[in-house]
Amino acid sequence: MIQRTPPSFVETKPLTRDKPSSSDAPFIAAGCSASRGALDCSKPLHAPSDIALPETPELEYLTPQLPIVSFWEPPLAGTAGAQGPPEDIRESRGMLQAHIVFAIPNGKQLDLVRTRAEFRKRFAPVSSPAEAIAFAVAFTGARPVYSPRYIQGMRYYTDRIEGTRVVEANAVYRLTLFDQEIFGCGLKPTLREELEVTQAGDVKVISTQPIYADPKSKGVCVD
Repeated sequence: MIQRTPPSFVETKPLTRDKPSSSDAPFIAAGCSASRGALDCSKPLHAPSDIALPETPELEYLTPQLPIVSFWEPPLAGTAGAQGPPEDIRESRGMLQAHIVFAIPNGKQLDLVRTRAEFRKRFAPVSSPAEAIAFAVAFTGARPVYSPRYIQGMRYYTDRIEGTRVVEANAVYRLTLFDQEIFGCGLKPTLREELEVTQAGDVKVISTQPIYADPKSKGVCVD
């Protein structure tokens, strides 16, 4: 349903936690090179991989706190990342046919985390709202928004937009993130997703609600 009047916006308090110092040094030591705000880890990964920086800040809320970046990798026969959902951490959308891989420097090499099981083994249990958001972001690609704002020209579908909030009950974190449809034809709405994250690191999308879209994207197709 199209909302004819601007919706109300509700800000929420951003989650905070001590962050590790941001540095390329651990990745340089592992064989990557850095230039123009990006990491080139082709040498240690033995494959092309340009990683844009800065990376996802929410991943700094994981425990243990480690330098971590991600890149898209095509399915490789014989690797854990060739299993497909739900084993892969996150699949690409559209026709890219790739999965997300997290890279963590370990001395002179990069440790790769390709599956949800490997990710949980490193970073579970989930014991704080910030860690719950980090797991949800890693597994879905959606992001927290704490101060939603009115955007002129958008087509709104709801009368109220509340920022990201995390509620814990019975060892389960229930939270909201925001994502955007990119691929396909027609309108590409921004979505508000409600998710559950367990202490064991399981992530499940409970509901998805379109909140607004740019009418100019109606005739656009993206593969």
